[in-house]
Amino acid sequence: AVDPDSVDSVRRFISRHSFPSAKGGRFLFAYVDEEQRFEVWLRHKLAGHRLPQKMIRCAGGIHLLQMHVPAVNRVEYSFKLIDGEGDETFTLDPLNPASVRDPFSSESVLATPEYRSPAYVDDPPRGARGTLEELLVEGPLGRPWPTWIWSPPLVAHSEALPVIVFLDGGDWLPLGGPRSILEDLVLAPGFDAMTGTLQRI
Repeated sequence: AVDPDSVDSVRRFISRHSFPSAKGGRFLFAYVDEEQRFEVWLRHKLAGHRLPQKMIRCAGGIHLLQMHVPAVNRVEYSFKLIDGEGDETFTLDPLNPASVRDPFSSESVLATPEYRSPAYVDDPPRGARGTLEELLVEGPLGRPWPTWIWSPPLVAHSEALPVIVFLDGGDWLPLGGPRSILEDLVLAPGFDAMTGTLQRI
């Protein structure tokens, strides 16, 4: 426990922990604000905690927050800073070099030692690797439109296959990981490598 009004208590607490840290579903966050300019809120998208949580302003110019979510091993988050005029800014965690990006923003990411990334985000075995080709098609504004076509392995170009269309493919490829997902399907029971289709899932 820490007494937020006691500099000595805060210093002892800081000396015993690293920031940010995560273990056993307990996530500990800190934001250094030596001039005490801001009200600081933690923003994340965890179910049941979707509203920003106000961090505790402590003596010595630091804001602290401990969050207990036993079933969670990974959190993506950012800080909302509100100054004395009520103006808001959003920032990544300066104490955390790890971050992820989505089409709209970047966020800091913190995981417990127990966290394991899902298998579908890993590179599949060589035998499951399909081909990804880029081509230009006529666009709606009279300009060429970049397009990518992924084909499963061992399938001839002349072979007619079902098609899945991802709109905004330029964002989907780096952010959504559809190629990894499709190549993982190659390993799924019932996948027919000659036709590129799943007989059953």
